[in-house]
Amino acid sequence: MTLPVVVHLSLSEDTGCTLLSDGDNDDSVFYWQIPDFMTDTFFCDILYEIVDAISYRDTKKFLELLLQPSPELEEELRILNRRRIKWFRATDDQTNSRIREIVQSSGDFIFPYPTEGTIRSINVLINNDTDPTGELRKNLNQAIAEDLEEVDDEMEEGQDITVEEKYASDEEEEIKERYKQILRSLAIILHK
Repeated sequence: MTLPVVVHLSLSEDTGCTLLSDGDNDDSVFYWQIPDFMTDTFFCDILYEIVDAISYRDTKKFLELLLQPSPELEEELRILNRRRIKWFRATDDQTNSRIREIVQSSGDFIFPYPTEGTIRSINVLINNDTDPTGELRKNLNQAIAEDLEEVDDEMEEGQDITVEEKYASDEEEEIKERYKQILRSLAIILHK
């Protein structure tokens, strides 16, 4: 069983996932790394592409958008932006409105913030409905685990404490407990 994951995309590094309740940890949240070139208008384009990929269950496209190296993503966004403005004459405000329309009709798994005006961040719930094969969640969980390892390594470098080596059974229990917390959090969110 592959457990749900929340993908958080934002223009600002200081915004957190709005799907978590107070006291929840965010071990099940994939925080998108904001490329240096990201502007408001490019963010609008990437949100449109992400919502489109999720709506059509295009796992490959979704992963490419999240994990693609910055130079490739920048070029793709430049092309999409020119096309949107030149061919469709769609402003950022019009695109934000269209994203909200798609989100409203797609169910309860895409959450833009704020609820009105220019979208500054978006949370995407990846579960059995949006990822029936579990492939996307598996890849995102792996990316989350790698991020957590990097943080742990950075913390260990700053400490002179000897830590006991964990046994496989301890790691399994820790993972099970983490997923139980995630499920409780998601159950609370989905019942609101």
